[in-house]
Amino acid sequence: MKHPSSDPDNLCHAITLTADQNFRVEFGTYSQWVGWTEDNRYEIRQSRLVYSDYTKIWEKLEMPYYFVHKPDELLVFLVAGGNALVERKLAEEVFPGLLGPQISIPDGQAGYKSPGLFDEPAFRRAPTPRLRMQIFKRDDRRCRICGRRPDDNSDLVLHVHHIRPWEKGGVTDPANLITICHTCHSGLDPHEDHSLFRYISSAENDPLLTFSHGVSNYRKVGLLGPVNDEKSKRGEDEDARNSLSKTVCRGAPILPHAAFAGLTRLFISAPFFRSTTPMSYWLCKLSQNCALLPK
Repeated sequence: MKHPSSDPDNLCHAITLTADQNFRVEFGTYSQWVGWTEDNRYEIRQSRLVYSDYTKIWEKLEMPYYFVHKPDELLVFLVAGGNALVERKLAEEVFPGLLGPQISIPDGQAGYKSPGLFDEPAFRRAPTPRLRMQIFKRDDRRCRICGRRPDDNSDLVLHVHHIRPWEKGGVTDPANLITICHTCHSGLDPHEDHSLFRYISSAENDPLLTFSHGVSNYRKVGLLGPVNDEKSKRGEDEDARNSLSKTVCRGAPILPHAAFAGLTRLFISAPFFRSTTPMSYWLCKLSQNCALLPK
């Protein structure tokens, strides 16, 4: 797929298709803030247009990507998943509901997810006993600040701490929780210290590994995987999907218009969840900032 022109008028949407460990499809975009929910707890964000040089971010992270200009190129991307710069008009024709404003909940140090990508306990302040033990086990049952363990210090009490405070929109999710002892917890000043995110060292914070797992999961359940939405139960989108499957199997260079229409309907009606990425997320991963975005 050819590299798009660097003409400022030739803008794209940066889109990522992956699936999480529960095989929920994630439609990710580079995003921008557009407002707040009525209770001012969560941001509302929408996809933001980027220049073609946005791909330098993916190259720095050693992530593969596509350039998508035409429906047949879009088909390849939708089947394979991963990263793509999708030509503006095409993306907005196929994904209008997914590119528009969405409630976006903070995910880790930077980045956002749709509410549907979090488990229900994430919206309760107190972690469940199972989640507490999950965090203790991940953090090796020790305070991530001072390193002490209850095994070696009988007076030590471990707490599960929200790095982004619950009062400020933080969720009870592993990406926002850390194990610290009662002494360090009471001594936090300020209490909201985002530098604690760097102490959560695990494979899930490796962007390339997370991306690779996400693409692998997507290919198990994505475009050609099982269909569960209501239209598919009536057979409408199943016909479209079968048509697309035949197109892929034949290796046809051009996607038939009828199949493209079915694909559009499928991807608008299918139960996607959206995750969004502000530039601050990539700045956490890269050592330098590139001027990649339209002003």
